[in-house]
Amino acid sequence: MGYTSLEAQYMTIPVYVFGGLLFLIFAYFSDRWTLRAPFLFFANIFGIVGYILIICPTPNGVKFFGTFLCAIAVYNGPGLNLTWLNVNVAPHYRRAAAIGFQQTIGNTAGIVAGQIYRKSPYLLGNAFSVGALGVAQCLIVGKWFYIRRQNSLKSRIAKGEIEDTRKVKTGDRELDFKYHL
Repeated sequence: MGYTSLEAQYMTIPVYVFGGLLFLIFAYFSDRWTLRAPFLFFANIFGIVGYILIICPTPNGVKFFGTFLCAIAVYNGPGLNLTWLNVNVAPHYRRAAAIGFQQTIGNTAGIVAGQIYRKSPYLLGNAFSVGALGVAQCLIVGKWFYIRRQNSLKSRIAKGEIEDTRKVKTGDRELDFKYHL
């Protein structure tokens, strides 16, 4: 792209600051409204658009703008996802196991990244990232509907509208535990 190593490093500073600030804003409002899925979904849309801008044959300025959009998804994805898991799993020992498992899966991305980001222009790696964000969007929507269904089921059981035939009724499956969307 024609930049020295030092110039390229300096150009990452505004991207990191932007991603960090937007994460703080997203985290504040998602916590205030106790909603995680809409914020994750919204952040991933920016990431998808950003990666597409980087993949397409566009000028360097447009690609640089794409990195700002990618930063929204890259910063918000892990933080909000971890928070969403944390508030929806109980008791504490199940939560600890779930977080550990999630972090293990997340850290395997380092193995994959070394294989798909081989050489410039990183078409395979960026295309894979778009696909991964697309899969994440489907999982967010699926989890949203599943959690809404579970909350509705618990509410109907608590009101006596239907019989409780669930096998596990402890932790986050207790009737008074409400899942956060």
